Amino acid sequence: MKPQAPFSNRAGRRFLVTDFCFQSNLSDWRGSSWPDGGDDDDSPARRFHRFNQEFRREMMRERQREWILFAGLMLVVAWPVFYMLYCVLRLVFGR
Repeated sequence: MKPQAPFSNRAGRRFLVTDFCFQSNLSDWRGSSWPDGGDDDDSPARRFHRFNQEFRREMMRERQREWILFAGLMLVVAWPVFYMLYCVLRLVFGR
């Protein structure tokens, strides 16, 4: 037998089921409207935000290095192809 939800309507009528046990607790919330200006400098959220920013900066630096290396490798790989095209065009058009 399927268990019934604690707040379901047992009469068979269709209504929205509402959870009346939910309570909003604002005691743990800290926002910029507080007199002390929001999160402390040493709060876990602030430390995670700083760590995330540093990680993203380092990731962008690493990505830039990888793109520079990739562009250099593509130039090295493409050089023989361009030289081959030059030689073929010189052979066909005979300079």
